[in-house]
Amino acid sequence: MSHSRLLTAPAVALLVTPLSALAHDGHGAGGLAAGFAHPFTGLDHLLAIVAIGGLAGLLARRQGLASGLDRTATLSSSTRIAMAAFLGLAAGILAAVLGVRGLLDPVASVGFAEQAVVIGLLAMAAMVLRIERLNVAAVGIAALLVLLPHGYLHGTEGSGAAFFLGLALASFALFALGLLVGRGVAQLPLARARSARLLMAGSLAACSGWLMAFGAS
Repeated sequence: MSHSRLLTAPAVALLVTPLSALAHDGHGAGGLAAGFAHPFTGLDHLLAIVAIGGLAGLLARRQGLASGLDRTATLSSSTRIAMAAFLGLAAGILAAVLGVRGLLDPVASVGFAEQAVVIGLLAMAAMVLRIERLNVAAVGIAALLVLLPHGYLHGTEGSGAAFFLGLALASFALFALGLLVGRGVAQLPLARARSARLLMAGSLAACSGWLMAFGAS
């Protein structure tokens, strides 16, 4: 299957998916434990954060192997991507907590955010396939934009400083997991690394299709 065909079907399905198919209902959860558990209870949130970590790992390891950068330099590359990702997450949360949602139709605003989440997963699938053409700035900007709607949805679903602290800790752990996976894939022999990346991209695209069909959570 070609790279374009891998992503075309989910993209077309997204265009005809009604907003109500992806249901993120605000439930006002609170507490550190609830916040920590929250990213693990939604496939869309979990995949997005792990995938961003994976992209950071692929990119940092590839750059290090290509240019002879030391461990500190490759870690700095990953750190910049992580900072961009968490900036997007925080901005989305603030938008919801500070009442930006109230300026819009609540149903439509959540619905658009849910579709943006799925678009983000498809974008990351494409980026995994094209990692050789990307740099830290491109991945960082993408990470910020991908996690912005996630933060917005988290902000509508939780409340209280403890909840968001737990959310941040869990998100950091998932990013670190993705980082390890990405670095591991980048260290494989070229043919195996390409196959692993194709599997990663295909999994993201397939999960996007599943979320469109059955709804995100």
